Amino acid sequence: MERRKFVVGLGSVAAGGAAAMGSGAFTSVTSKRTASVQTVNDGEAYLGLKEIPKSPNESYVDYGDDGHLRIRMDGDNPTDGGGKGVNSDSKTVFKDLFKIVNQGKQKIHLFVFLIGPHAKRVGLFTDSYKPCYGLKLGVGDSVNVGLLTSTHGLKADQQLLNNIYIAAIGEENPEDGDYEGAAKEFVPEDAVANNELPSE
Repeated sequence: MERRKFVVGLGSVAAGGAAAMGSGAFTSVTSKRTASVQTVNDGEAYLGLKEIPKSPNESYVDYGDDGHLRIRMDGDNPTDGGGKGVNSDSKTVFKDLFKIVNQGKQKIHLFVFLIGPHAKRVGLFTDSYKPCYGLKLGVGDSVNVGLLTSTHGLKADQQLLNNIYIAAIGEENPEDGDYEGAAKEFVPEDAVANNELPSE
């Protein structure tokens, strides 16, 4: 209590002194401060994108030379048995492809967006088969992500997907609480929201 009175009193004295001596405006100030920001691979980042060890589907996921996690279900990553992609005119499900981990300092809201000629034929889902869209992860929390494709009516040799965007919005960032709107600001306009899974 006494300290608070002292601080307020000191401020009053300082203000009076400035008035008596004129304005103390300066022309310029340059201050050096320490800042350290570095890039890391996806597994070590604040938004951790990690492989799931011992998952039966782990061979479809790896890290590129840039340290970015990638999903590869094509001829560049054939299986030991010679498989090079998903069946046409079918529905295919891959559980536990990778996991998303909140390695930051606050709760986050996750939104996944897809880009590709048949992006609406692909869906990323959680263990409970819900779309990866609008999920909340506390600090240290994680969610396993699977992938579903629906290729009914499509012939062979069709490219379904080119890119996946994962937007993580901090709990305290949008003042109006519009996490979805904030996420959409960071993805291309042609990105498809992963807010529902392919039905057929």
